[in-house]
Amino acid sequence: MKTLNRLFCVTAVAAMLGASSIALGGPGHSGPDGSGHHPVKGEWSAMGEGKMFEKMSAELALTPEQKSEITAVLEAAREQGKTLHESMRAARMAERDALESGADEATLRALAGNSADARVSMMLHSRETKKKIDAVLTEEQRQQWKKVRSEHRQMMHDHMKQRMEKRRASESADH
Repeated sequence: MKTLNRLFCVTAVAAMLGASSIALGGPGHSGPDGSGHHPVKGEWSAMGEGKMFEKMSAELALTPEQKSEITAVLEAAREQGKTLHESMRAARMAERDALESGADEATLRALAGNSADARVSMMLHSRETKKKIDAVLTEEQRQQWKKVRSEHRQMMHDHMKQRMEKRRASESADH
């Protein structure tokens, strides 16, 4: 669960920064089409349409200059984020394919290392972009955004906990 929470935090930052959402793509997380991606719903999925940025802008009372600077940071980060996300996805798919085909331990370990490297690259990219955005914000705005993100993380944690409890109840009722 801790790993899932850490991954969610990275994902939330990536979404805030305009990168695509991260989907795990492993067994039990393969999504309806088997691609490793679930359809994303709600306001947090709308970054491409600017809704998340508008929420941030309103919450923090960004000046026109700040909006312009942050938009430039996000646009610069977007393409690299897409490339990194695709690398993560490809690494996870390679892991899954190797596991399903009965690959040996050395191969699985090498693929897991590739997957971890891709994930770390995405985290570093997200962190660097966040630093650039933080440099545009005032201290008060940074603290307010930290509070908003913390509240959102708690809300998502509670939601995930409810989903797990519902799943467990459903599984125990089925058995």
